[in-house]
Amino acid sequence: MTDRGDTSLTWAGLLAQWMALARATARLPAGPENDRWRSSAPSIIGLHALTCALGDLDRLPAAERSAALDTAAVSIDRHEGLLRGLWSGAPLPGELEALAADARAAWVAASRRARSGES
Repeated sequence: MTDRGDTSLTWAGLLAQWMALARATARLPAGPENDRWRSSAPSIIGLHALTCALGDLDRLPAAERSAALDTAAVSIDRHEGLLRGLWSGAPLPGELEALAADARAAWVAASRRARSGES
């Protein structure tokens, strides 16, 4: 396992940003597009968290990595599906497309590292 030092400050900073996003979307005025953004916040946070966590997959014991990858894949699919459902009838904003693509790319990279035994 690679020693990356204490990542608790990184996760605390991310949590603060996610909370700020949740508060900001909660204050959006009512309206169809704002309602979509407000409803999208949990999946935005979820996809970003998965992207970050997949970068730390090697911190898990090797025996747990396969299950973590399976869980991440299901979660990415679920969040992306929820976003596409919320934005049905309207194009999915590019920022959300990029967020889902980033999560998928992080999953692919983590899978490759896990298969090759890299840490």
